[in-house]
Amino acid sequence: TLHQSATVFNASLSPKVHGEMAWTMLVSFISFTLVYLWMTIKRYQIETNIDEFDNLEVEAAIAERLREVDELVNSKTSSGTRESDPRDGGSIS
Repeated sequence: TLHQSATVFNASLSPKVHGEMAWTMLVSFISFTLVYLWMTIKRYQIETNIDEFDNLEVEAAIAERLREVDELVNSKTSSGTRESDPRDGGSIS
C-alpha cells in the first residue's frame, strides 16, 4: 500500500522507531501537552477575571441606583412631601 504501517502503536506493541526519533516524539508530546495545559489554565483565569469584573459592574450599578433612590427620598422628605419608599414596594411621584 501507499501508507506506512504503524511505527509506534502497532499490534505487536513493539515500536519500530529509532531511539533518537522516539525521544524526540516523546519530548514533543510532553511539551505540547504542557503548553496546552498552560493555555487552558490561563483561559480559565481570564474567564474568571471577566466574571468578577462583570459582578463588580453590576454591584456598582445597583449601588448607584440605590443612591439615586436615597437622594430622591431625601429630597421629598426635606420638602415635607414624603411618600412611600420605592424599596418598600411603594412609589414616589
